[in-house]
Amino acid sequence: MKAIRALEIALSGFGEAALHGGFSPPAEMKRYAHELDRRFGSPDSDRPRVDRREPVLIRLLAQYRIESARDIKYICYGLADPIGSNKQSVLGDTRAFSVLLRHVQTLEQYPKRLRRCYLGLLSAYFEFDSRDNVDENTGTHWLKLRDYLSRNLNSISSATPVPQWAIVLKEHRNLLGENPCERYAKQLLDGKSDAFESMRRALNVSGNSWVVSEAAFAAIEFACREAEDRFLNRIPTLIEMMRRYPVIQSKALAIILGRYATMRNRPEHRVLCHFAVSLWGNPLLRKNLKNWDVTGKPATDMVALWLKANLIEDFFELLSADGKTDKRRVKFWKRYVEVIEDMYFAFGKNALATNREDVNRLRTTMGDNLLRLEGGASSNNGFFMVIGNHLIAEFGEKGNATFIFKKDSLPFQLNGTVSLSNRTRWSDKAEARLRHFDRAHAQWEEDFEESLRQIVGVTPSSVPSLRRSPSGSTRPQPEPQQAVAKMNIDTLRSLCAQHGLRFQDHRTARCFVVRASDNNKQVAALLTEYSFEYDAVERCWCLNY
Repeated sequence: MKAIRALEIALSGFGEAALHGGFSPPAEMKRYAHELDRRFGSPDSDRPRVDRREPVLIRLLAQYRIESARDIKYICYGLADPIGSNKQSVLGDTRAFSVLLRHVQTLEQYPKRLRRCYLGLLSAYFEFDSRDNVDENTGTHWLKLRDYLSRNLNSISSATPVPQWAIVLKEHRNLLGENPCERYAKQLLDGKSDAFESMRRALNVSGNSWVVSEAAFAAIEFACREAEDRFLNRIPTLIEMMRRYPVIQSKALAIILGRYATMRNRPEHRVLCHFAVSLWGNPLLRKNLKNWDVTGKPATDMVALWLKANLIEDFFELLSADGKTDKRRVKFWKRYVEVIEDMYFAFGKNALATNREDVNRLRTTMGDNLLRLEGGASSNNGFFMVIGNHLIAEFGEKGNATFIFKKDSLPFQLNGTVSLSNRTRWSDKAEARLRHFDRAHAQWEEDFEESLRQIVGVTPSSVPSLRRSPSGSTRPQPEPQQAVAKMNIDTLRSLCAQHGLRFQDHRTARCFVVRASDNNKQVAALLTEYSFEYDAVERCWCLNY
């Protein structure tokens, strides 16, 4: 009866504790739970603290000896820790690394004891994050570590019960192979990352591990091997991956741009262009060209072409008085992007003073090619294009003339400040002074084009890489000249009449225009086939010839 009474009292206390917020388990139970977690739970449960590892690592690097089994475990976890003022690691020291491996190998006949050291080596293997920028010794030892872990994986899983982390590692033994993360590439691209994240949790792979960034890079490589249309659709995802993992940005961007440059149809991709320029700088500036060596000349030229077209749009839309209404200057100068060799912006007082994000981005992009414009209206800005031995000066304010100068006879310097105070000197130095005024029988574009042909020796060119399909398709499109040559104008006129559309042949601007929205899929498909582009602002389809 005494025993029953004692049990009754104990249970009563247990119930009261539960009612008042719980109870603490006995010390023995806590120790047992910790031991279970250490042996069979998270791989991080038995990780020694850094301050305890460091003295053991220092001794090994100085004396090349290990004193105890506990020291072996500490060194395994701290294998890649940079120690001392010279940041030396056991992984980078041939003798110290060999001493450690010899001691670990003595445990191979005891799988349960080996597990503790194996887990430390695995942790160091995953967290070592500088495999691309290490000395030869460290890289060689890291590969030896990988081979050792792979060879002994079956051994540490042979003694039961097998911890969960070892089961997961066997399921993902690709992590110990030549292509450790290729398995996860398509999953990550398709947004199916559950299996990858589950593996990370089970093996305690942190977000700073090379496993995470290399999985993202493997996904990017996979996308670059896909068909053009799928690759093009993946670009937003690839850019997001590069933003999330800065360590892979340069290498990943190089292969993305390289792949893009090989496509038959290379539609301008403004977001990709801006990302590349933010990472490597403006490819039109000589000082940045070295940064672009990694991606090769075809890709560099492609981005430079996109950037010139973007800068033309940005200037006339952000820095000109009529940017929101008059698109004619944008369209005209974009036809010359292939022959424009360099560009300069000259900011007036208002543009220099503003904190608008889009204008600030222009400042950064232009770098040393950003000048200060003085004289004239504070809202005025200058846009200077270098073509061969000539420089063309455009301005943002309405009514300003366009000047054509010889490059070696300018009324200003292409650095510092550009002054408009002495307009007579500008006129005296100019090869031509052109105005944006339409005449009775000709538009100003025709006069500009003729002056550029006679004075500068250039004519507008079609740029296939700048054409955008309204559907986003990467299907190769014929050159405008080819499209015009094969097009039956009468058939096109009949089609327009059938659908109640207006067809115009602007001879002076060398442009066919079909007044139609992009909602009619039948019309859109035919016009796209003939290389027409949809202008969302003017709400019409255009084809230059």
